[in-house]
Amino acid sequence: MEEFSKEKFYEDIIYMFGVIKEHHPNLYYKISEEELNSLIENYMKDESIDTLDKSLYYLYGIMVRIGDSHTKLNAYYNPSNYKFKIIDGECLVSKAMSQEFLIGAKLTKINEIPVSKILEEFRNVIVPRTEEGILARVEQYLANKAMLFVLPSIYPSTDIEYCFIKDNKEYKYKENVFDIDYSKFQKPKHYEYKVINNIVYIKYIKCRDMDDYTFKNMIEEIKSIENIDGYIIDIRGNEGGNSEVINPLIEFLKDKKIVTLVDKYVFSSGIMAYKKLKDLGSTVIGTPIAETANNFGDVLHGKTPNYDLEFIYSTKYFTIVNNEWISLYGKKEYDEFISKEENKRYLEPIYFYPDIYASITKEDIINGTDSVIDLAIEMLNKEIESDKRK
Repeated sequence: MEEFSKEKFYEDIIYMFGVIKEHHPNLYYKISEEELNSLIENYMKDESIDTLDKSLYYLYGIMVRIGDSHTKLNAYYNPSNYKFKIIDGECLVSKAMSQEFLIGAKLTKINEIPVSKILEEFRNVIVPRTEEGILARVEQYLANKAMLFVLPSIYPSTDIEYCFIKDNKEYKYKENVFDIDYSKFQKPKHYEYKVINNIVYIKYIKCRDMDDYTFKNMIEEIKSIENIDGYIIDIRGNEGGNSEVINPLIEFLKDKKIVTLVDKYVFSSGIMAYKKLKDLGSTVIGTPIAETANNFGDVLHGKTPNYDLEFIYSTKYFTIVNNEWISLYGKKEYDEFISKEENKRYLEPIYFYPDIYASITKEDIINGTDSVIDLAIEMLNKEIESDKRK
């Protein structure tokens, strides 16, 4: 392996921010130019940062200070055997490959480091979102060996040892950071549906068409189904993509009974889907979502010349004016917009909240159930029966 060069990594930092500054509408929304330049220069001055992994952790920290959740260093991804849900302050195993008996177990330590310390270090490198969005990212990073590896508490160990407690018994399982099992990279379908008695349930977790089955194709199929009284649109886990993909569904659902399910993973174009469904009169069930409604986005991708660091950066600012989304492209449009005093209010955070709070429970994880869907079905059926009695 090539010896680490701090000078080359510094060149990559300069290159990356040079690209970002050229396109971002307002890179200094949360941090001043002087503060950012100081952080970059301090990288070279800090003699304790002497490895690639320490450099990555420092760079992640700079991105946090910028405060734009769409402008960041892309995290390398090497999944572990486990996935996690944080419920009532506990990190619980929600999935376990070949060790199903661990589902519902509590994660207590990683490499003998208390989980509380691990979570604290993750918060230092998670680009600001809502509190719920931060927890969603923590859940993802706990299952990502590549992100665990760069934490000060873990580095330089190349082994990740998870410690669990279930039924008062302790279990420890070790994985190597660099072992990659490509079967773990399998992704679920972007969207699918099923009929539950008189209700169509649509799961929509990515705002992108699938190559062999477009979202519009699915909606045409749904249109042909008879004797349907209501629709559940589940956008939990939807972290975005193309905001236009959902439009055929929005057109079809006008004047229909709808319940929308959301959670702390709903982000980017998923938020736009949320608003479009809410504007139809949908009842929203779930938790607060990952991001404010007004934010920077519409990203471009880049890669640095020395260490191939992949990064993304915003090119537009999105906000809501007179209940309609508007987008401001680049610094010129952004500056022209906010130069008007009456428009500065659109920079204040806009939060979306569910009508009814509900989330997956520990019992759901252990039993493989989904009480949020059950609640949505119950609500829809009550509304349907009420209408029939009128």
